[in-house]
Amino acid sequence: MFSTNPCVSQVFVREEEVVSAQRESIALIAGFNKVEMDEVYLIDAEEKENNETEGLLRRCGHDGVGKKASDWQEGGKDGEKKVRVGHDLGDFGFYLFLVKVPERMIEVSQYSAIEELKNPIILLNLVCIAGLFCVCCFCYQMVGFYIKYIGGNIYVNTLATCFSEILGNFCASCSQRIIGTKNTFLFFFTMTFMFSLPMIMTRDVVLVAISIFGCKFFLEGAFMVCYYANAEFFPSLFSPFAFSFCGFFSHIIGALAPEVAEVKPGSVPIFVLLVFMMIGVVFTVLLKKRYTSDSEEPDFEKLK
Repeated sequence: MFSTNPCVSQVFVREEEVVSAQRESIALIAGFNKVEMDEVYLIDAEEKENNETEGLLRRCGHDGVGKKASDWQEGGKDGEKKVRVGHDLGDFGFYLFLVKVPERMIEVSQYSAIEELKNPIILLNLVCIAGLFCVCCFCYQMVGFYIKYIGGNIYVNTLATCFSEILGNFCASCSQRIIGTKNTFLFFFTMTFMFSLPMIMTRDVVLVAISIFGCKFFLEGAFMVCYYANAEFFPSLFSPFAFSFCGFFSHIIGALAPEVAEVKPGSVPIFVLLVFMMIGVVFTVLLKKRYTSDSEEPDFEKLK
C-alpha cells in the first residue's frame, strides 16, 4: 500500500528485516517512476506482537505508539539528516516510513485531480504532454499511409516497418534512461524531421523507403517516450487522469491523419509533418519538472 505526498521528498526506508520484501517491491516501483521530492510510500510491515512493534518504532527514533500518520515526530537513526518518522495507528500492523521534508499527507481516498490542476506546473505539463501525444499519434498514423508508395509487396513492406518500430521502442527505452526524457524527445523529433526531407526532395524509390522506415522508427520511439513522460512529470495518482486526457485528444487528432495523408500534391502532408515536428520541439522545451528545488537541502529547523 502506498500514498502520495507532493510536499515530501524521496523516501528513506529503514533497513529492517520485517519490511525487506515490501521495501524491495516499492523501491523497484519508485526507481522505475523516478520518484523525487514529491512522493512517499508507506510500507505495510508484517504483523508483530505489541512489544516487538514498539521496539521497532523506538529503534527508529519514535518515542511512543498510537500516533496517527499525520503526527510526525523528530527522530530516526540518522540524526545528522534529522529524518522524521511516522506510523499509522494499529495494534499489530503498522506503516513505517522515513522522509526528509514531511509537511502533509494526502490519503488516496481524499485525492482530487482537480486540486492537482491548480498547480501551474502540473497544468503546463498536462498541456505539453497532451500536445506531444497528439503530435506523435498524428504523425505516426500519417506516415503509415506512405507505405503504399514503396515498391514491392505490401505485406513485406508492412513487416519491415513493424520491425523498425520494434527497434524504435527498444532504442527509445535505452535513450530515455541514458539522456533523459526531454533530450530523447528532442533527438527523435529532430531525426524524424531529417528523415522526412527526402520525401520532398526526391522520388527515388529507395530513398523514399529509407525515409519512411526512418520516420516510423523515430516516431514510434517518440510515442513510447510519451508514456515515460506521463510517469515522470506527473504524481502517481494524477497519472491515470493525465493519460486518459492525453489519449482522448491524441486519438481525435490521429483520426484526421488519413485525410491529410491523401492531400494533393504529395509534398503537402510532409510539410505538415515538418510543422508538427517543430511543434513537438516547442512542447518538449516547455516541459518543467514538478519542483525546481529538487537538489536543495531542506531547512529542517523550520520544520520543528
